Amino acid sequence: MTMPNVSVSFSSRLRLWVTQRTVGTLLCMWLGFYAVSGLVFAVVYKGVSDCAVTRPDGSCETQFTSLVYFSFTTQSTVGYGDYLPKGSGRWLSVVQGFLGLTMNAVMLGIVVFKALKRSAPIVFADHLVYVLAQHHFWFRFINTDADQLREVKVEIQLVQPKGPNDTNSLYDTQTSLVKFDYHPAIVPPLRLLAIKTKSNGGQPSTAPSGDFQPLIMSPENVSGVSGEYVELTVRGYFEATGDLLFASKRYALGDIRCGRYEGVDNNFLLSMSDRQKAGYLSPVLNRIISTTTEQCVLCPYHDKCRLDIALKTRLNR
Repeated sequence: MTMPNVSVSFSSRLRLWVTQRTVGTLLCMWLGFYAVSGLVFAVVYKGVSDCAVTRPDGSCETQFTSLVYFSFTTQSTVGYGDYLPKGSGRWLSVVQGFLGLTMNAVMLGIVVFKALKRSAPIVFADHLVYVLAQHHFWFRFINTDADQLREVKVEIQLVQPKGPNDTNSLYDTQTSLVKFDYHPAIVPPLRLLAIKTKSNGGQPSTAPSGDFQPLIMSPENVSGVSGEYVELTVRGYFEATGDLLFASKRYALGDIRCGRYEGVDNNFLLSMSDRQKAGYLSPVLNRIISTTTEQCVLCPYHDKCRLDIALKTRLNR
């Protein structure tokens, strides 16, 4: 199958490039370009055949340091008037002044864009866990922003890429929405939140036929095929500003642990300051109590399970 030629506009690539860099990095790059531009124009002023810049007394200025001074005052549109462009230097100064205004406007726009663009405050646990006793997958996250989130929607998807030799699917991937037991409308700040997939009673299950059909996740569903992953997505908006929120986390087979999260009493957090909460929750987020080997052997999925503890247990038999 011939892949279509998908073109991405320059503006889209530029926005993506800007969002992936810090304000400090962009500022350093801008200062470097600004300095190089000023020096290049100074060299051009000195190199033109006729006199490009004159002194206050009307004589021609040829000293390079003075031309650098004139170049940067022109580029910054300060223009003190102690040096004046002449001949071809007048047109060069017009071009340089326009370039300086453009560079200033672009940098100001980038700084404002980066300052106003709120990053997603959702911090996800590094691993999702399969709770053997309850036959649930548990996902955990924290809203680290001081602003609570409204109209929150949470989705769990099992994404299974299709290879080029797979003739059973017309699409490159198939995505199955997973049923789960959590329907929040509000996500308050600095609370540890968790959601779980619905229980299948411990019985092995397979996905219904057809793409994009709901399924109940089990260790058999997560097969470990190259490129397959489980994705957790949180959407909503900030209550105070109305800014939209989108955050997601992908878990490959190696990111799944059999066990359970260490419990946290959110009521206990209410007496803490925000700083204390953040310090307390940061190490707790990823604490997992692992399943024992004895428990693993009793699991109904044990013989086909691809999670790390099952593989090790079968290897050591």
